[in-house]
Amino acid sequence: MTSDLIFEMVMQNPTLCTELVQRALPELEVGPLHLVNPQQDVHSALLARAVRYDIYAQDEAGRTFVLEMQVKDERDLAERIRYYQGMMDQLLLRSGDSYRQLATFPTYVIFFCQFDYYGRGWARYRFEDREITDPLMTAHNGQHSVIFNATTTFAPAPWAPSLT
Repeated sequence: MTSDLIFEMVMQNPTLCTELVQRALPELEVGPLHLVNPQQDVHSALLARAVRYDIYAQDEAGRTFVLEMQVKDERDLAERIRYYQGMMDQLLLRSGDSYRQLATFPTYVIFFCQFDYYGRGWARYRFEDREITDPLMTAHNGQHSVIFNATTTFAPAPWAPSLT
């Protein structure tokens, strides 16, 4: 599926969107998505770049999910994810809110790509912030990103959980 319109139409169905998120993140117990917005616009400062998420969704646990379909490799996916994560936080905090509140709102950016951005042949790449000298230590900042490679026949990372 490479049509933004079809992707948007299918993902507007909260049941189908929840199922896709659950399959994309099998390590989570994803509850029903109660907010599913296609083409969600986020604007920041007057001259700052805005974003438009293909699908912006939230579940009852306070987690936010952005689902994106990417057909063309613009070689900027990592930077794009970084920007999307920051813009997501702007929707979660209001003026005067404590930064600590972000701990209750984990965010997930999920890209479904028609190319293998990282070139390892894996079907799924999953990232979190980790400490460099001790990779077992995470930043615990609640930011997660998952990139799917639709061009593979299925070659997960050797340590990856089963997606079935």
